[in-house]
Amino acid sequence: MPATEDVVVVSPGGAGKRIQRENSGAGGSPAVQSPISKKVKGQEPAEAGTPTESAGVSTPSEATTSKNLKKGGKSIFEALTDASSNGKAATAGSTASKAPGGGKAAANSAPAKPAAATNKAANAAMADLKKEVAALGGPDLKKWKAVLDDKGGAAKYTSPTGVTFAKEAALLHLGLIAAVTRSEAAANASAYRNRTKIPFKIDKQMTVMDLGSLMVEKGPSAPTFHEEHALMPIGFKSEYKDPATGVVYENEIIDGMDVLGKDVPGFQVVMCTATTHTVVKETAAEAWQAVKALQEEEGTEPEVAAAKVWKARNLGNNFGIHYREVRKRLEGLPGAVDCFMYKFLEEGAPAPRAALPPSAEPPAKKAKVSPQQPKAPAEEDAAGGEER
Repeated sequence: MPATEDVVVVSPGGAGKRIQRENSGAGGSPAVQSPISKKVKGQEPAEAGTPTESAGVSTPSEATTSKNLKKGGKSIFEALTDASSNGKAATAGSTASKAPGGGKAAANSAPAKPAAATNKAANAAMADLKKEVAALGGPDLKKWKAVLDDKGGAAKYTSPTGVTFAKEAALLHLGLIAAVTRSEAAANASAYRNRTKIPFKIDKQMTVMDLGSLMVEKGPSAPTFHEEHALMPIGFKSEYKDPATGVVYENEIIDGMDVLGKDVPGFQVVMCTATTHTVVKETAAEAWQAVKALQEEEGTEPEVAAAKVWKARNLGNNFGIHYREVRKRLEGLPGAVDCFMYKFLEEGAPAPRAALPPSAEPPAKKAKVSPQQPKAPAEEDAAGGEER
């Protein structure tokens, strides 16, 4: 069996590659070492399996090398150079084929520029706003810009200072329309509440059973039964049904003086489970965090599994008073307008207004008419007095 020798082949980049070939010496004795097997000064031969500087180069086998030497007198260095070029081309083709959509994937993945139709719609929206502002006696909006989102929503308008507004908010910012006052917001909320039947469902999990009664706090001391974005009426009741287990939890705001010994609202949760538990805390979040801890400790296997996935920071929402639809009705309770720290949902928003009358529309510019030769009387009669 012929012996083999390790040969370090130097690629054009200067890196070495170790291959094996047969010794040409008779009887297995080592042959004279080829000059190309010598190491290049300052370079170490690459170990097996280590990528070299020429990525993707496939080292020719012994048979390929012998064939190249016999055919046309090519050296091993020339054969490797050809293989390097072919390997790079194959690697590039393989990379392109792996990308989704073939070689065109890179070009297609680049974000497309805004369509001409979107720009046209934005320009039309800006023109409409300028027209309305002019009709209301407002300033010229030379440096304002209209922006449309990709989802086809309503246009937004950016002021020269970089602040973005919806249309009505832009008019309010320019001082061209009025804002909803606190008393108007309270009156609107009262009318909305009067149209509501009790109980009412918010979603599949939340049902409001009673709105309760507000404790009027006119200040100046810090309030305890309302906050800037929440009203906490005594007697408010709701039910939360856990979608995973079907367990119903009964929420109620009670007078904290009776249970907690403080003049604060008491957030009570009754767990309608096999073992009934009642929890009372000073906030909705604290009450529901206590419910979570009880379920994880004493609940059935499904209740434990359900409680473990509850997010602690969102648990207070299970009480119901922070839902927008609930707030709109609580704002209509007697005394809500006197809760001095609370801000109504509509308060400060652009006031509804009637559509502009036709007389308020700015006059349209007259189109230029090119001079024409007068028609003969017979031609005018044929056209019915109108040009065709």
